[in-house]
Amino acid sequence: MAEDYVQAVEVGSALIERNVALQSPSKIEELVGIFIHATKVSVIFIVKLLIKLIFHRWKQASGTWDQDSEQPETEAPIIGRGMQNVQS
Repeated sequence: MAEDYVQAVEVGSALIERNVALQSPSKIEELVGIFIHATKVSVIFIVKLLIKLIFHRWKQASGTWDQDSEQPETEAPIIGRGMQNVQS
């Protein structure tokens, strides 16, 4: 790993460890909830991206659109509409 990345992780970890003791249990629960939500949103984003990539590759392989064109004839299906209301 790059030295600057390792150093950033060490500094960030030390900062978190030093400040976590200053937080109330309810604040820590709130932060954990935020982290869980952010993780879910990240996973949803990655899954949607992978689905679009798979759809794009499938369309290319099937020859249903010109491989040199920048935009496919149809968009990949959108999955997860309404995910703004995801609860932890």
